[in-house]
Amino acid sequence: MATGGYLGADNQLIRVRIAGSKAAPMVLWGYDNASFLYPVTSVSPDGTTLTLAYDPPDALHVPQAKQVVEILQTAAVLATEPNETDPGGPQPLLRVVAEQNGSLRKLAQTYGPATPGSTGNAIVLATALPMSVAQSPLPLFLRVWQAELPLTVGAATELTDPVTGTSTGVTVTITSAGALADGAYWLIAVRPATPQGAYPESLLKTPQPPDGPRRWACPLAVIDWGTGIVADCRSIFDNLVTLTARKPGCCTVSIGPQDVTATASLQILIDQAVSKAQTVTVCLSPGTYSLPSPLRLTRQHDGLTLEACGGPALLRADPNVAASQFVDGLVVLTGANAVTLRGLTLHVPYATTAFEQGLPGSYMGFGVHARSAKKLTLQDCVIEFPEFAASQLAILAVEYLFAAAVYLQGDCGGLTVCGCKFSSAIAPTYTAIPIQRDNSALATMQTKSVVMERLVRQPSASSAQAPPSPQPAPAGLTEAVERFETTFQPASPPPTRAAVFADRAAASRDILAATRSAAPAVTFLWPRRPPHNPRSLQRRAWSHSTCPSRQGAPTSTRPSRRKWSPVCWEMQRSAARNSRT
Repeated sequence: MATGGYLGADNQLIRVRIAGSKAAPMVLWGYDNASFLYPVTSVSPDGTTLTLAYDPPDALHVPQAKQVVEILQTAAVLATEPNETDPGGPQPLLRVVAEQNGSLRKLAQTYGPATPGSTGNAIVLATALPMSVAQSPLPLFLRVWQAELPLTVGAATELTDPVTGTSTGVTVTITSAGALADGAYWLIAVRPATPQGAYPESLLKTPQPPDGPRRWACPLAVIDWGTGIVADCRSIFDNLVTLTARKPGCCTVSIGPQDVTATASLQILIDQAVSKAQTVTVCLSPGTYSLPSPLRLTRQHDGLTLEACGGPALLRADPNVAASQFVDGLVVLTGANAVTLRGLTLHVPYATTAFEQGLPGSYMGFGVHARSAKKLTLQDCVIEFPEFAASQLAILAVEYLFAAAVYLQGDCGGLTVCGCKFSSAIAPTYTAIPIQRDNSALATMQTKSVVMERLVRQPSASSAQAPPSPQPAPAGLTEAVERFETTFQPASPPPTRAAVFADRAAASRDILAATRSAAPAVTFLWPRRPPHNPRSLQRRAWSHSTCPSRQGAPTSTRPSRRKWSPVCWEMQRSAARNSRT
């Protein structure tokens, strides 16, 4: 700020902008954020007189002589529609966007009649516009600035008003104009109540980057310059009324191999389809669909039907993608319920992960991998395991492959598989284990019963009867029982309950002797109530010469009251629990 500060009479938001080339930059500034933009309805043949669609709102905003105006051309036409204000007019109404920077001109006179006796008001320029601008068939716009001043990099530039010839009291210093593009601007708020202040206050402390123009980039389309094919990347949103009306119903979406692009994968197309209704059927046209990653179906895909229409639809891993991407499988369902896969052909990829390389079973391949996916239906599908690539044959000779056409984890109740074919180009290299179907469920339960009787059933301490002999094993299970008994042979003879207590008491006595150097007696704590405060840690202790048992507790003596620290208290309680166990 200059000495004395802001000299204006009212609050203002001043826009300061760099204009011109980097060799000879200029500074544009204007009041009211230079936000007054007027449509131009006509331009004189010589390009000096412009007619505006409407007049300025008041006398304070009327463009004055020596002010600077900027004529902006149309940058893009967004839409064309009939002009409702003039239905019979020859010109339709255009929805356009003005360009960011335009042609700068000074005013030769104040806004008003162009010549004496004229009835309309006009903008008269001191310099004519280029013919390409003056004769443009698209709409033109006019922005009003206050002044255009020369810029000296690193030096203070005082914002002066050419209309009044006075200073605003505001100075700006731009330190790197050569690196800033034409159109970079700053917004400075000033108030006469605080003339030495400027907002944001950071402008008074350190140099600040421009406030604009701000640019956001998003993918709109992918153009193949060789074929001229344009792939639209925009996501089209339906209005809420249409979306709400469509939601309770069902719909069918058709997808072909030509619809799948680098930016619109099959995963994205299916995700867009399921957002249209509660029950969606996606029909895949005949062809090959290369997946860059597993096709993942989650809860948002509940009720989805994915089927081949008109011919085989082959799903496979993209050969240009690392196989490790498919360690979960080709089609992965996580919590997706009531999903139907019909008529699809799946080529199972063989994947491996870095931490499993060189270990047995490192190669895995799953056609459909379901995790807690209820009511999954596979109908008329073909799941094929292709041969290994030539570069992988040597690895396969020393490693293993774990593969499954349908791999289930968690709660996958209601699975239906009908009319499907599973084929493998790799011969199995494992040794098959025959299973006798007649000894499956019943024999297993009988084996468990026999083994548990032999291991658990012990003679009672108070009973003098001999233990009953175990029941004979069922036919066909004698070998299994013998292997189990050989592996888990119980102690002979089995220890009595008293011997178990004595062993536990000796262990507890050793712990206490090692930690507290106590007498060779087991100490038990029997608190009358849980400790609520430090004083409750003072408890009575009784020393017993032997461990209590169910046959009767030994005689006890009560020693004097002792004080126990929290550490000792916990130690004694732990010892007591171990002893009672």
